[in-house]
Amino acid sequence: MLGKEERSMAFLIGAKVLEKHLDWLYKVAPTKSGVLPIVRNVLFRQSGSQLQLVATDLENTLEVFVEVQDQGNAPVEIAAPAKLLHTTLKHTPEQPVTISYEPEQQRLTMVTQSGSYEVTGEAASDFPSVPEIEEGATLVFPKEVLKTAIDRVLFATSDDEHRPAMVGVFFDLTQQYANFVATNGHRLALYTRSDFKVEKEQQILIHKKSLKMLRTLIDATEAQEIQLILSERTACFDLQSMRFYCRPLDATFPDYKRVIRSESPLIAEVNREGLIEALKRVEPYTQRTQHLTVLSFNKEQLALQTQSYEEQVAAQEYLPCSFNGEETFEIGVNADHFKEMLNAIPSERVRLEFVSADRAVQLRPIESSEIEDTIMLIMPLTIMR
Repeated sequence: MLGKEERSMAFLIGAKVLEKHLDWLYKVAPTKSGVLPIVRNVLFRQSGSQLQLVATDLENTLEVFVEVQDQGNAPVEIAAPAKLLHTTLKHTPEQPVTISYEPEQQRLTMVTQSGSYEVTGEAASDFPSVPEIEEGATLVFPKEVLKTAIDRVLFATSDDEHRPAMVGVFFDLTQQYANFVATNGHRLALYTRSDFKVEKEQQILIHKKSLKMLRTLIDATEAQEIQLILSERTACFDLQSMRFYCRPLDATFPDYKRVIRSESPLIAEVNREGLIEALKRVEPYTQRTQHLTVLSFNKEQLALQTQSYEEQVAAQEYLPCSFNGEETFEIGVNADHFKEMLNAIPSERVRLEFVSADRAVQLRPIESSEIEDTIMLIMPLTIMR
């Protein structure tokens, strides 16, 4: 190890500033084996008082720019295993830390008020390049629009990578509205904004993993607007001091408009939070696989019924509701999936729309807005008596 006096100081940076940025980067950098080993590192590249930090899993890339105090020596340019430094910084109080760099040994050293920490990395030239953005459409999203869109629909995506059209969120952007849609074939979530429009129609399908990463970054950024720059193979979300690159999915999204109903003959209205809490109470009494819950509606009451033949248990709950049907109407739903949909609806009361017991349940918020709308659909389960 080198003595402290032999190190060539590259820059100074606040401990918590560096920790925060490394925390974002490690949400992108892979930790499992089986990937290109160098991408488990973070790229440090200094240019004067600006430090570029990059992490990638080869599908998603995060590029962060941080202001540092340049010390006038050899600038840092290394792909370093920054996880160790990040762990150290989590337990380091706020203070200036010095980063030193030894190009010949590919060694990065962090010096704090109480100690020094060395890691050996790899050549920056071997780290994958940041994706190049060709000329393409540039869209500007208000931060809250993009944040809300992800929150409303992401849960409805599929986990099946063999169905690429269903593992992402479809951005359907037109001159009249912006639709954000997700489905796994059994449920669908649609969020519409009429106040966000584009001059030229754009459709793009973004993987759920990319959007989970982006959602974290949206909370982290102080930017009130987020640019989306589209090229043929890359989508770049520009969040001022951060750029997040991802690869759009090459798949055809289902014709979601075909399944959305403008009218339904049977309509029930119920308190959303009350229904969620009732589902939480009865769900432990359902079959383990399907979580079948029978919803039974009459004019003024909703009954929830569950039963598990395996455990020999059963439960019933009753809630006040309004229902326009003349006769009792029953339909079976997956309690767990139904709760997820209700949790994503921003309304005190929710409208449940039906055609028959074998057609999709359609959910809408009762408290409507002139600029936004949310529609959910879930396929029913067969009720076995």
